[in-house]
Amino acid sequence: MHRSFLLAFAIAASACGQIEVYHKTASVEIGTTQQFSAYVPLSPNTVVWSVNGITGGNSTIGTVSQTGLYTAPVTAPMSNVVALRATSTAFPEKFGEATITITRKKPWVWSVSPAITAGTFNVKVNGSNFAPDAIAKLNGITLTTTYLSSTSLQIAGTAVAGTAFLTVTLPAPGAVASQPLTVTVAGAPSITVTVSPPTATLVAGATQAFAANTPVTWQASAGMITSGGVFTAPATPQTVTVTATSTMDATKSATATVTVQAAPFTISPTSATLVTGATQTFTASAAATWQASAGTITAGGVFTAPPTPQTVTVTAKSTADPTKTASATVSVASGGTQTFTASGPATWQASGGTITAGGLFTAPAIASTVSVTATSTLDPAKSATATVTVTGPAPLVSRITAARLLEQATFGPRPSDIAKVQQMGVAPWIDEQLALSETPIPDAADTGALRRWALYNYTHAPDQLRQRLTYALSQIVVVSLNKNIYPNEILPWMRIMQKNAFGNYKQILKEVSVSPSMGK
Repeated sequence: MHRSFLLAFAIAASACGQIEVYHKTASVEIGTTQQFSAYVPLSPNTVVWSVNGITGGNSTIGTVSQTGLYTAPVTAPMSNVVALRATSTAFPEKFGEATITITRKKPWVWSVSPAITAGTFNVKVNGSNFAPDAIAKLNGITLTTTYLSSTSLQIAGTAVAGTAFLTVTLPAPGAVASQPLTVTVAGAPSITVTVSPPTATLVAGATQAFAANTPVTWQASAGMITSGGVFTAPATPQTVTVTATSTMDATKSATATVTVQAAPFTISPTSATLVTGATQTFTASAAATWQASAGTITAGGVFTAPPTPQTVTVTAKSTADPTKTASATVSVASGGTQTFTASGPATWQASGGTITAGGLFTAPAIASTVSVTATSTLDPAKSATATVTVTGPAPLVSRITAARLLEQATFGPRPSDIAKVQQMGVAPWIDEQLALSETPIPDAADTGALRRWALYNYTHAPDQLRQRLTYALSQIVVVSLNKNIYPNEILPWMRIMQKNAFGNYKQILKEVSVSPSMGK
């Protein structure tokens, strides 16, 4: 202000005895100070300073010293315009007043990283004085803004190629905006879609996880595929095309080819050793008709050994494709019988062989010592035991060897399992386990149900070797229920472990790495 103007100002004020405050208007950021002065053409020329009529002000509207130093509050009040007044101590009706606008600290925008490209973008803004409620705008259009720190924001939105202006605003009370930052929006990069793996061979009903290098939507010409890329093969053999289409450019896509083969037709078990007249249940991997070269077999696959020792072939023929068959070999050995009686009503148990509810004991096919126990039905605390010495061919392996194998390869030996390994030998038992069909893990409503299914399979599934290996692998290649809290998130991992229990470790790592479970 020029000296001549100030002189004229003072003369005019003096003529009417009017107190004037300099500055008349001011904008003060929260937490900062501004010095004011008063011209007092009165005698004495002392004044009292106040804010909104409160001498000295307060922490809500700001404070003022008696020398005119105004200190703004640390937070802008809802009504962020206040009156600063200097009142004559001798003539209270004489005062001068200034208007102060209290603002938040002005944000500054320095740069964005990385550069914004046309289309959808998600970048960081670097600057200062940012606050959690900061709002970023590009050419006046509000963007999705996430506060990271007082010097960094994450912004997302869409843009077109060209020059744009980026600002950051802090809303009321005390609303303030940054200076505009000029940014150059480059053209959208070229999108290329790739799918991994590019080819796959599956049996009907099996699953395969696919992955893409960019966000995509998935489609399959047959079977099903989830939004996460997990494909389930159809029930019939065919060639399926899996297509991944970019979500950012629908004209860009890539495909993978899946060869779906018919599931192998198998029988389980592939071999068995029975005593004459004993039974064995066989199962097939698909609907089948059954035949036996001796003895009898039901439509459900329950075989009854003939009355004389011999080798029997049990054959399953697929009802869907009669050209497909599978067979098992049954060694039938002599098995003597003995009827036991008790002094009262009793239930019967035998540590080997079989025994009926009426006490008819059938010896096992190998030399062994068997305990037959009768337990009173009137007082279960009362029981009696008979010892049966079974003569015949020596077992292929000892009882302790069979038990040790089952301790390692299953979830625990049972007497019948031990006897089976003794009869078959170690290698044939392992071959039989390798040939058994995979016990499925069904979809479940919650993770508790999945746990129950896993426990049931561990203790009841016939493919015990697969179940034990599945459990072991799940302790090495781990997915946590603490993060994957829904059954459809943990189930793909469980199925990968079970499907590859007898497979290649490299394949397990590959499938788990691209599975929805590990992605989550």
